[in-house]
Amino acid sequence: MHNVEHMQRALAGHALFGPLLYLACSEQTVASRLARPRSVGMSVATGAPILRDDDTRALVQKRFRRYHDGAYNRVMRYFAHEASPLSLFVLDAEGSCEEVLRSARDILEKGDVERLQCNASDIHSKMTTRTAVQITCADLEGEATHTGGDSVSALVASHTSCKVDGDAEKYASQLTALLHGLEMPPYVYSYPVKGAFVERPELGTEEGDGDEAAEGVERRWRQSVVHQAWGGYSGDVNLYIHIPYCQMKCSFCNLLTTMNTNEHKMQRYMEAVKAELRMVAREMRPSGQGNNNKAATRVRTVHFGGGTPTLLSPAEVESVLEVARECFEAEAVEEIAIEGAPSSLASRTPPPPRAIGEEQQEGGGVRVDEQRMRGFLRAGISRISIGAQTLVEEELPSVSRANELGLAVPVVRAAVEMGFRNVNVDLIYGLEGQSLENVLESVRVAAALGVHTVTLYCLAVRKKTKYGRVQRSQHGGMPFHELDCLHEWYGRVRALLSELGYEQKTLVLFARGSNGGNRQEEVEFDGVPTVGLGAGARSYAPAVQYTSDSYSRPALPPEIVNGYVVDVLDRGMPAIRNWAALDKDEQARRFFILQLLRRSGVDVEQYRSTFEELCEDRFGAQIRALVRMGRAEYVFEEAAVREVVRGPTLTEEAAAVMAGSAGIRPRPFLRLTPRGLAESSAIAQLFFSNRVQQLQAESSYG
Repeated sequence: MHNVEHMQRALAGHALFGPLLYLACSEQTVASRLARPRSVGMSVATGAPILRDDDTRALVQKRFRRYHDGAYNRVMRYFAHEASPLSLFVLDAEGSCEEVLRSARDILEKGDVERLQCNASDIHSKMTTRTAVQITCADLEGEATHTGGDSVSALVASHTSCKVDGDAEKYASQLTALLHGLEMPPYVYSYPVKGAFVERPELGTEEGDGDEAAEGVERRWRQSVVHQAWGGYSGDVNLYIHIPYCQMKCSFCNLLTTMNTNEHKMQRYMEAVKAELRMVAREMRPSGQGNNNKAATRVRTVHFGGGTPTLLSPAEVESVLEVARECFEAEAVEEIAIEGAPSSLASRTPPPPRAIGEEQQEGGGVRVDEQRMRGFLRAGISRISIGAQTLVEEELPSVSRANELGLAVPVVRAAVEMGFRNVNVDLIYGLEGQSLENVLESVRVAAALGVHTVTLYCLAVRKKTKYGRVQRSQHGGMPFHELDCLHEWYGRVRALLSELGYEQKTLVLFARGSNGGNRQEEVEFDGVPTVGLGAGARSYAPAVQYTSDSYSRPALPPEIVNGYVVDVLDRGMPAIRNWAALDKDEQARRFFILQLLRRSGVDVEQYRSTFEELCEDRFGAQIRALVRMGRAEYVFEEAAVREVVRGPTLTEEAAAVMAGSAGIRPRPFLRLTPRGLAESSAIAQLFFSNRVQQLQAESSYG
């Protein structure tokens, strides 16, 4: 840590750590005093550099006491290099958090107070008698700091700076435009987005002509896609099973769902799902193994989505899980989840029959199908997600859910009381005619029922939905609510959820207690691929994604569902209509975007080890824009203490200096601030490749 290169990197680190105060002063006030030779030693007790220059020590102490006399009792460490515009000071603080912050703000006489990257309330919750604040020469003098460093071992490139540059400004302007449109930016939960999927490339034909030759070409291409995706893969996976059947079509829904079903069709569909599962498992088995051998792949999570998967019987769910156990290592799945609508788990009972001469009584009761729900529990379902959308009954007709009046609350209550480990309720804000108070009331009711997770979506009006037609015919194509109004609603609801004990995990997901959350989403965001099964499901393999849905050339849902069953069961080949190939650049973008969407942020070290580069090498301008706009920050974490280091740039060497001899090796994350998390769907678009942006702009999907 003594050499100039290491010191420069450490001094370029922009960080807060634990109980220490770091202050980077201007070159004019300190570095100029250090032009003559000086001695820098190492503390025997801590292994940290200590100051030997008594004159500089006095200068530093005098500068601090000028602003806050008595707040600092001694200089603990100091090291600097005259060639660097930054000089690093570490002091022991006697004053309270508020006093230290007030002193720091005084030092920022003409600077940007937001660059402190912290506040008194945050610090108070994490520290006791000492605190941490960091300021750079750019804050004091309005100048930029830029120190290079090309070592791959450096966890975060020190080139991230305060300087306003053209590339960063471009992304800042792009984000501002996305946030000030007519409607909320579309919800981003994966990458590439659906609009970037394409049909298969044009392929040559076989000898002969007619349907048989064409089918042979199609079969080989589809099999090659599955092989590219899963051939020989032996890592962890998630399983997502799409059940497209519903009892009704909601006003807002543009998912692949159909009401065109019967018992025979559903049985055939489930047989196709199991056949597809075996098809993928065969690709994952090492060559030379027979069909009776399991793939060396561990299943982390299973999710039955839809549609309305709770229309399945518990036995049908269990049969799919049994095939998963036959094909993979799936004996200890972390979470098995199922989605459902209240009307699939409860029904209204008619009023008692009237006696002769009596008037017909009103009302009737609600009967929860406890047998079905307990059956799901026995099958292994640990997370049940109730798609209520609203718990205020007057809003149900607007979403075409009038038949569910009185059903949602009893179903949710029963799920909690039966002991599902994680009960989730889906809610939507921004419905036609909805009020903020009604949204807040839905949240209060859900919390009072004891749900572990609340998923809060902003209404997205798609042109082919009932709401899309209503918007065009009755609202002149304008949104149901102003964008500023929706931003305010989101802030109010988020604050209420926090008051009720829910912790925000993503833009839409809020969890209470250790059981809350969405485990499949968590491990997927951490880089675990997902095998999608069923019509409309997407498979997220490392280098290839594919689906039986048709994003590039929309088709009616019954056509897609029926085509899926015929392809898999009758023709014995994968049902693939659209796909997306991911080169290294797209893989890096997917990894970065998904981790940025979660509250814990991008694991900088994991990114470096996966792609052998620093995330700033590829995304430096976007990161600089987000940090300068207060939407992102770098954070160090370690096992015992969380969120103790904050700042816009960090380096491994700086972390090692801060840790001293304590043996702590903090792990850096790039994390969105609370404001950034609220805008994460817009922020994610800053990291889309030019190709994905172009395909999305040309797509007819939606």
